[in-house]
Amino acid sequence: MKSFPMCAACAAEYHDRASRRYDAQPIACHDCGPQVYLLEGTLRGADAIRAVRRALCEGKIAAVKGIGG
Repeated sequence: MKSFPMCAACAAEYHDRASRRYDAQPIACHDCGPQVYLLEGTLRGADAIRAVRRALCEGKIAAVKGIGG
């Protein structure tokens, strides 16, 4: 998650001892966190997911790389 610097809202929650997200790993939102995208083309988010779904329905193969361990 080091590649995705926190936005101001996430940073505030991360550093606030009263927040349930205090020092939580990983912490991110739609603005500052990882996003789904295709390596070939410009599709991102839901459009990328729909394109992969269409490809799978056509019998093609898709690979997904996550950020988890």
